[in-house]
Amino acid sequence: MTECAGLFGADRCTDTVYFEDTLVGLQPEPSCGRGTTGIIWNCLVVMTFCTWSVIHLDTKSWTASPSVRKKFKRKFWTRVFDRDNGAHLRIPSPRELVARKVFAACILLLFPEYGLLAAIEELSVARSVHHSTQRLDGWETFSLKQAHLVRMGGVFLPQLERPEDFHLFVRQNVPFFEYRHFPSDQAIDLRAKRDIMDRVIATFQALYFICNVAIRNSRGYRISNLELLTLNYIAYSIVNFLIRLKKPQELYEAFEIDNLSLPSPNPINEDEPSANHRPRLEKWTWLAMAFAITAINLVPLAILQRGKSFSLDNENSDPEKVIVIIAIVGFGATLVFMLWKHLRSRQWKRNTIFKKAMYYSGVVLVFLVALLYLTLRSYYLVVVFQSFQYQASGVYATAPSWTQYLGHVGS
Repeated sequence: MTECAGLFGADRCTDTVYFEDTLVGLQPEPSCGRGTTGIIWNCLVVMTFCTWSVIHLDTKSWTASPSVRKKFKRKFWTRVFDRDNGAHLRIPSPRELVARKVFAACILLLFPEYGLLAAIEELSVARSVHHSTQRLDGWETFSLKQAHLVRMGGVFLPQLERPEDFHLFVRQNVPFFEYRHFPSDQAIDLRAKRDIMDRVIATFQALYFICNVAIRNSRGYRISNLELLTLNYIAYSIVNFLIRLKKPQELYEAFEIDNLSLPSPNPINEDEPSANHRPRLEKWTWLAMAFAITAINLVPLAILQRGKSFSLDNENSDPEKVIVIIAIVGFGATLVFMLWKHLRSRQWKRNTIFKKAMYYSGVVLVFLVALLYLTLRSYYLVVVFQSFQYQASGVYATAPSWTQYLGHVGS
């Protein structure tokens, strides 16, 4: 086996990386080993594939508010993002799908917590539809996948303004709309298109990256901050994949059901206690997700604490501080997202002056925390990439022989 020191300087091949605290700048890509470009490229590829593979767009296009429609009267917006006049019956073109996925991927690459919050919101609404519809006679076998289909607009029902009202629509039209009229799980699977290749590539990249980092960690070699951040994205992608496991994927052609002339469901009296009722388990689901986001953000911190060598010295613990702050912000973002849902679901403005004040205070708090989250996440990304200008030399160190460092075999 070729010795690494024979290919490039012996100072880049050492077993005593814990004691090499020399700061270095950007390093060229060697013929064997690690360079700045290789680390950045490897991390960005893994982050991009993991993010892209868990993006599952809804059948219906994104809804734009009236004020947004006035400001963006362009063909791109109206065809890609707007949902108007039954637009989600039309099968979007490949260019439109790519534009929507690229837009979503850019958001998730910058703010990965948003993707997880969106996924848990989808699951929350789908569980609400599933829970309420299963109580109806003849709909006991209504599955969570079918509930996801209702939530994502996979069934063309123009009578529904909200997917949560699906059980009201069914109960009101029981003689004319039965369970046999609704698409089965088998029909949904036949129409949905799963992009297996994306998942295979993302899984292979993630596994290789995790093994690479694990071997460096076990052998006592330094890990860059960008690699720690990449582990954060991998963890988010895994949780995101599990949450959306029952959601139909790549389903862009909505099912058409007969009896479209049926009336719309009667609105619920919003003053009733059960008007906005959802399963009690939903609250525990959201709290569990808040702690999950915190745990995911603390994964890099656990690796940093695995060995004292990952920090330059005890006084320089900026990476650890930033990671802890991001974990706290992720936890707060989840709680604030729950608060925003609560504010939207109830008619606070119709009640007393005290409740109006609570409503507007909650809205201000939501936007302040959202702004804080966006600022800190952006700051963390900038800090991670700027750290390569003054990086510990041990980050680029490799084993004296490839046989002692399996992570470089075949590279």
